[in-house]
Amino acid sequence: MNQPTLHKCLLNYQSFWFDRLHNPFNEDPLIVTRFIELISTNKNPFLRESFPSHVTASCFVVNPTASQVLLLKHRKLNKWLQLGGHCDGNPETAQVAMREAQEESGSHHLTLINWQPDLPSIFVSDLDIHTIPNSPNKPSHFHFDVRYFAICALPHQLKREKREATDLRWFDWTAAEHITQEQSLHRPFKKFVMLATLFPQALSTIGKTA
Repeated sequence: MNQPTLHKCLLNYQSFWFDRLHNPFNEDPLIVTRFIELISTNKNPFLRESFPSHVTASCFVVNPTASQVLLLKHRKLNKWLQLGGHCDGNPETAQVAMREAQEESGSHHLTLINWQPDLPSIFVSDLDIHTIPNSPNKPSHFHFDVRYFAICALPHQLKREKREATDLRWFDWTAAEHITQEQSLHRPFKKFVMLATLFPQALSTIGKTA
């Protein structure tokens, strides 16, 4: 995925979540515009050294029955979050999300869910812009996070990446919403329910091949 392709994915996101479904989750109506501006005006938007903003990618991993979601306790931020991280120059955000999910879960039995296979790339399920607080080596900055969903075929075979997380655990959706307590995470949880209802074949196909 190069920048023009990411641009097309962002337009697909606008078409699906805003034009078709009329923004049912109170998302910022300018979210897509802000992403497009970043990748259009920043020479290196996929590098972590790019300040004050850069693109990241993350992945909400669910178990085979889609009854639980995998979260990690982030070591630096001390929050329960989805799996993900920096692109480190790679503009293919779906690849980055999968790489980070594999590294942080210790599992290679993951499959990204492509809700709409007719699209030219993996369907982007959520977009989020959030602030990362300053640290001794970095100023406060913004992560423009491109988010996906994936299924883990072997949910009991996990190995926590200790440098990034102090804990790694499965939660049912109610418990996940309670422990995160952030709208930026609750929104993707609700989106998953809607997407699974709209595109049940996407889950059943993965279940048969897992």
